[in-house]
Amino acid sequence: MSFLSHPDKLLKEHLREVYDGMVALHRDRREAVKLPVDEEFLRIVAFSHDFGKYTGYFQNYIRTGKRDKNNLHHHSALGAFFAAWWLQREGYSPAHVLAGYLSVRNHHGSLKSTYDHDSYRFGKWLEDLKEKAGEVSGELGIDVGEFLDMGTIEKVRKGLLRARHRIRRERDITAYFLTLYTYSLLLEADRRSAGGISEAERVDIPEDTVDRYRQIRFPTPKREIDRLRNALYEEVMGEFFRWEDIPKVITLTAPTGLGKTLLNLSLALKIRKLKAKEMGFTPRVVYALPFTAIIDQAYAVLRDVLSTVVGEDYQRRPEGYLIRHHHLSSITYRAGGEEVPLNEALFYVEGWESEIILTTFVQLLEGMVGIRPSYLRRFHNLAGAVVILDEVQGIDRKHWETLREVMIGMTELMGTTFVLSTATKPALLKGEELVPNPRKYILNRTRLVYRPDLNTDDGVAEAVLERLRDNIGSAMVVLNTIQSSIDMYRAVKDSAAALGYTTFYLSSNVIPAHRLERIQRIKGMVSNGEKVLLVSTQVVEAGVDLDFDTVFRDLGPFDSMVQVAGRCNRNASKGMGDVLIFHLKRNGVSLAAKVYGATSKGVSEDLLGDNPTVEEREFPRLTEEYFNLLERRAAPDTEPLEGVLELDFDRVGGFRVVENLPGYTDVFVQVDERAREVWERFVKEVIMEEDFRKRYLNFIRLRAEFRAYVVSVPEKYTVALPDERGIKYVPHDSLAKFYDPTTGFIRDERGFEIW
Repeated sequence: MSFLSHPDKLLKEHLREVYDGMVALHRDRREAVKLPVDEEFLRIVAFSHDFGKYTGYFQNYIRTGKRDKNNLHHHSALGAFFAAWWLQREGYSPAHVLAGYLSVRNHHGSLKSTYDHDSYRFGKWLEDLKEKAGEVSGELGIDVGEFLDMGTIEKVRKGLLRARHRIRRERDITAYFLTLYTYSLLLEADRRSAGGISEAERVDIPEDTVDRYRQIRFPTPKREIDRLRNALYEEVMGEFFRWEDIPKVITLTAPTGLGKTLLNLSLALKIRKLKAKEMGFTPRVVYALPFTAIIDQAYAVLRDVLSTVVGEDYQRRPEGYLIRHHHLSSITYRAGGEEVPLNEALFYVEGWESEIILTTFVQLLEGMVGIRPSYLRRFHNLAGAVVILDEVQGIDRKHWETLREVMIGMTELMGTTFVLSTATKPALLKGEELVPNPRKYILNRTRLVYRPDLNTDDGVAEAVLERLRDNIGSAMVVLNTIQSSIDMYRAVKDSAAALGYTTFYLSSNVIPAHRLERIQRIKGMVSNGEKVLLVSTQVVEAGVDLDFDTVFRDLGPFDSMVQVAGRCNRNASKGMGDVLIFHLKRNGVSLAAKVYGATSKGVSEDLLGDNPTVEEREFPRLTEEYFNLLERRAAPDTEPLEGVLELDFDRVGGFRVVENLPGYTDVFVQVDERAREVWERFVKEVIMEEDFRKRYLNFIRLRAEFRAYVVSVPEKYTVALPDERGIKYVPHDSLAKFYDPTTGFIRDERGFEIW
């Protein structure tokens, strides 16, 4: 009998391809990976992962498409027990047994620490396989007869529980990384084989690419800030080349606006060149940022670097050099000047098959501490990688302990190099600093001025208008909640207009398509010296390239206030720029405490109370003091770390870089004819499509455009909205009732919704 793994592929061929794929991926990375992985271990995992497909129940399903009513066509659980039995039989350690078992058990879903088995289904499977044990043994190269007994299954289960108990007692992080690495190799090789997809061709990026770009684009400095950018670049490169060995963790601390994007890239390319010589394998560069808006901004810079220096070859296959990967990015992948089919493009982009990957903290960090296969599938690409965490202060303090342990483990066991780049270095992870004295690069462009007496809407609005009457040029007001930002916009826009100002509004209450349009328009107007007032939430804080003469900001974490100061007098063209800090309260409740928590608010309040006027040159000192105080006062969330150390993926799964706000739902807004057309395509090609594979690919094709019109809002505001199979939307003919073109989704009650 010929056994099939897929409609057009023999099972024995698929198992061999998965084994070959896992081995090839590991061989490339074996100099970087210090995990106890050998090729026999990989062979057992690869040949076990689809063991359950040898049953007649699965073979009937793959040939007819008919599912068994008792789910006897499922195969992962049986394969997992077979892998554990085989690994136990060969004398592998408890960590190996669990890594193999969990990888196989969950290779069609999220990682879960499940060790039970359904006696009814296992009994059926074992009886079925006894009839073909000889054929199966011949294909796998091992006598499976001993395994085909319920007594053996129970022994395997008890062995798994003993292994789990030992791992939990030892709390050795090696078991966690061994599991993630094995799982990643299996997912990647399995999906390549199933899809008939070959490995993407690697390309070379010279380590001096940024040096050459700077010579072309910025041959001579024209302003003081340009001189400082050059001085910073030269000092960092000089410091780097003085190192005899590459540190495992590098920190790069420098003020906002001094060209850290180019500096980060140049540093990463030089590090990877040195690591490639050591490992015999060129690692990836992963560049992570907190928000999609600044990813797109950084992408434009990196794309210009590569197109300017690499030239024609970059134009022929740009994604081979650089991809941006976040939930709003489109999925395209070009090779040889032509786009590859969507299913292949999706595979390459989501697998990070590129030299430089520009992505979000969510995609990166939840691929280090997480359970989702779409994130963990590319974990092997972090082996030996140079990982840049830019604007690293954006990581919530409660995650520091977990990420610190995981990142240290990755430097030691995965050969990963981390570069932490920021203007406000937190206490997340200590490293070798590339800028010994960041203070000498401080231009003293801005100062924080604390005004705790400004604590009401009317008081803040009047303070803003008073500044506008002084003809200060451009200004920005940053609020902590959506409702307070909408109220402020409405309170000042008419008076601002009378003073000659054009007032804009930004928050996550506005669809992404409109946010991007507004940012571009604001940048143009500010550059032209026009009078602009922007009222916003925190979406503008880190990295968004805007430059205002004066900024107002509701009290928040000290590092966030320093970040928003980076949007004030950014190019040092206006002398000293003021960032006025107010403390808005509603019914006696601090909005800062409501959004950020009492501890963060309290630490910031104490710092500013002792230092009511803080010039930029003092930002580093006070930021360090802020993080030190915060680490002592704030309670960490160590539950995910406990899961990591004890190989409990139920607890690991609780890690979230960005918390999902409870009671929120996504709403598609038909703001114009184009949005209406996108919605109609979505209904026809995704919602109504019965074939799962077609439906998924259709959604990927539409995803970027679709999400450009989506906002997330509290469910209580969406009750009256129509929906299409549970997906809420605002029809174009009801737009005026539900969506304001300026302030976004209409909320008929006051609340504390943020961002």
